[in-house]
Amino acid sequence: MSKITLTIDDKKVTVESGVTVLNAAEAAGVYIPTLCYHKYLTPYGGCRVCIVEIENMRGFPTSCTTPATDGMVVHTNTEQLQELRRGFLELMLANHPHSCVTCDRRNDCDPYRNSMRKAGMTTGCKFCPNKGQCELQEASEYVGMTEIRVTSKSRDLMPDKRDPFLQRDYNLCILCGRCVRVCQEVRGIGAIAFTSRSRQALVGTAFGETLQEADCRFCGACVDICPTGALADRRRKWEGLPDKTIITTCPYCGVGCQFEVEVKEGKVIGLIPVAESVNKGQSCVRGRFGIAEIVNHTKRLKVPLMKRNNELVQESWDKALDAVAKKLGNYKGEEIAVINCSETTNEENYLLQKLARTVLDTNNIDHAARLGRVPGPGRGETKDYISGIANTGCIFTIGTDPTLSQPVIAVEIKREVDNGGKLVVASPYRNGLCKSADVWLQYKPGTELVLIGGLMKAVEPAKAARITGVPAEQIEEAAGLYTRAQSAGILYGEGILQQSGADILVSALNDMAAKAGKVKKPSLGINPVSGMNNIQGACDMGVMPGYELGYQPVEKPGLSFDEIITAIEKGKIKAAYVIGDDPRLKGKLDKLQFLAVQTMFLSSTAQNADVVLAAAAITEKQGTITSGDHITRKVNKAVEPRGESKPDWWIISQVGKRMGGEGFNYSSVSGITSEIKKTVTTIGVNPARPADIDYKASVVKANKDYPLMMITLPSLYYFDASAMDIGLGEFSLLEGEPEVVISPEDAAGMKLVNGEGVKLVSKWGSIPVKVKVKNTMPPGTVTLPLHFAYEILNPAADRVSGLREYGICPVKLEK
Repeated sequence: MSKITLTIDDKKVTVESGVTVLNAAEAAGVYIPTLCYHKYLTPYGGCRVCIVEIENMRGFPTSCTTPATDGMVVHTNTEQLQELRRGFLELMLANHPHSCVTCDRRNDCDPYRNSMRKAGMTTGCKFCPNKGQCELQEASEYVGMTEIRVTSKSRDLMPDKRDPFLQRDYNLCILCGRCVRVCQEVRGIGAIAFTSRSRQALVGTAFGETLQEADCRFCGACVDICPTGALADRRRKWEGLPDKTIITTCPYCGVGCQFEVEVKEGKVIGLIPVAESVNKGQSCVRGRFGIAEIVNHTKRLKVPLMKRNNELVQESWDKALDAVAKKLGNYKGEEIAVINCSETTNEENYLLQKLARTVLDTNNIDHAARLGRVPGPGRGETKDYISGIANTGCIFTIGTDPTLSQPVIAVEIKREVDNGGKLVVASPYRNGLCKSADVWLQYKPGTELVLIGGLMKAVEPAKAARITGVPAEQIEEAAGLYTRAQSAGILYGEGILQQSGADILVSALNDMAAKAGKVKKPSLGINPVSGMNNIQGACDMGVMPGYELGYQPVEKPGLSFDEIITAIEKGKIKAAYVIGDDPRLKGKLDKLQFLAVQTMFLSSTAQNADVVLAAAAITEKQGTITSGDHITRKVNKAVEPRGESKPDWWIISQVGKRMGGEGFNYSSVSGITSEIKKTVTTIGVNPARPADIDYKASVVKANKDYPLMMITLPSLYYFDASAMDIGLGEFSLLEGEPEVVISPEDAAGMKLVNGEGVKLVSKWGSIPVKVKVKNTMPPGTVTLPLHFAYEILNPAADRVSGLREYGICPVKLEK
């Protein structure tokens, strides 16, 4: 792109052609006040505060919408401009508390005045939740505001506190529209809008609904972008400005979002997404609000516990660790299992598999998150694929809804579609991406392999249409978009990974990409999109029964997660070392002779343990996490561990050392990181793929006894099993009771109404659920969050992964 040179306030600045005058001023270090403008949004010049004077141009154009041109001469700070800006700001401040910008004594008392942020309503500078962070105040001070000449009148609205996480105080709103636009333009939700016009104009939801009723996902983007504090994190607003901020990595999905951890007086008070990072200033509810809620939870474990007389009591670290080492030492390798269900770092995962294999002499080690990945190193996966979404001509998604599992990925996909990219969505039901799709392939659950075969013409389109239910014309249109694109990529998720024969499905996707010439860059490749935490790092480090560090196959593979549970029930596994918790463990560990649980919370699994080791939270330790894009990112310690809790790496190394293991004498995380780098010399090769793929539908089908096909889904609000088990405040409220989503046609046929309680029944069990009728669901198909469904899923394990059929299951509903 060509360069241009212009002059701004007597400063020469050279920038890329196509940028705005405001962008050029920012590059030159020249401040121009803005209120409606934000770098994430399409500029529209609504507030008029960013006006400038440009020589040989009439009027006062807004700098955010005016393209910079070569030789342009711009003035940003003339008296005429300042007078006009003061007029614009007066109109905004007429309905806004304004003593903070007009009081002639504020400079005298500011050093001595604290902000009473806990006031129920903001009425002036002393009660403002945004003190020290207000862009309106900054702009007003820049233009020299000293009085409000127009008649001022407060809206006198009560703050809206009906929703989780957020508080809306529209007395502070200046109608800049940032929140409305970020919700629509960037997030693609549209939960809020302007609800009236003229003097009655406000921002809100349709018909005065709560944000939850308006389908808000509580990502916090509106809070982060609000210039005045009208929208606020209702817990964070009481804390004031932080003493320090530390950048760290969120562990709660595979994106690796970067956050600034805000710390005050040794406490985490909030997390703000980082703009210059993989998440580009965006986040989801788990990272934005969940981390702080978990770290500050009142039920965090602070000390180790040991069972005495069937009751867990406080114990010293020495005695607790000695007990674990002694008890585990009493069992043979094949009698021990190691399960990781937690948000552990790469270093901690490495130590855990080292403990299992070199000290406990067992390959019975697995990670709960591995149900989101085919065993072995990735086939066709692309490093840094998330940033590559922005330049992908056609994106094909199948068996995934990133709006639930990885919302930041969904934001990137939507951004690329808005920029002209094509999107093909293959999903049995209308998921969150369908409204942005050029083609939606609505296939019957279990027919994914036939659909893939139809797209690559391994199956005749007419036959594929008959089996999948997708019209042949749509299959051919989707195939054309994918093959004609200069660069293309495939993103697949739980709908592929959690089926029996997932390895065959992934191989078929690789064949499809290879035949279309889309495997190597500039194409995106074929990448899994999973909501599981640090799954890539856990697999890389060897927390798997069949592979060691670096994907080196073990001589005698151990038991997978689900096979371990079966072996416990049969009495073959007698002792277990568990980190964290998982719904699949509930009530499944009772037959163990010894159980050690390492966790932050006294969950139901921990309550049955013989020893409970109190673990530190993600903000209380150092390490690294490898995200789904194969990028390793740092986890940085922001605060000290709660009470006497310890980082997982320290606990594991102490157990190894006390059991006589060599190489467990670590004093810091850096020593573990160095050892990993020295140990990993090669990455293992992929397991052999099927020689010939038989493109046929799954044997799992609805039948006369179980006429509905259930699809299990990830949940946006369920992410830390041990915390959710004991109750995680507003997350538990949002998750609520299990709801099975059913089509209006099926509901009418069964005479079911919204909210009615029924039994969801499969061949393997039943659970009570409530009915939720939605027109996004096709007849014959229902959905349920996976963590509610474990009890009724097929217990048989897949031949390759060793995991159960989690993705689909024939069911029926009974009143």
